[in-house]
Amino acid sequence: MNRLQGVSQKRDYFVSLNARQCISQEAVHHQLEYEHPLFDLPALAAQRELPQLNELGSQTRTWFAGSYFRYGFHEDALLSAVNVSQQMLGRDPWATA
Repeated sequence: MNRLQGVSQKRDYFVSLNARQCISQEAVHHQLEYEHPLFDLPALAAQRELPQLNELGSQTRTWFAGSYFRYGFHEDALLSAVNVSQQMLGRDPWATA
């Protein structure tokens, strides 16, 4: 966390996805439980309309990217950002100019 978010220069902090029993409880500062979203039918219907919002991006100067464009995973957010970048640039965002 120190390098990623500049948490501290005096003490090292780590985030772990390991099982709780593998980490000494004295070393734990905070615990969170996350769940991936479960999309209902109205959400799935709205999800199909999201690309149309980005088609207006050149007019509105607003584009959208996020994990909600697919299944709710980090990789889905990255994919949507790459797609928006391609749309904004008019080319493959990974290609060197």
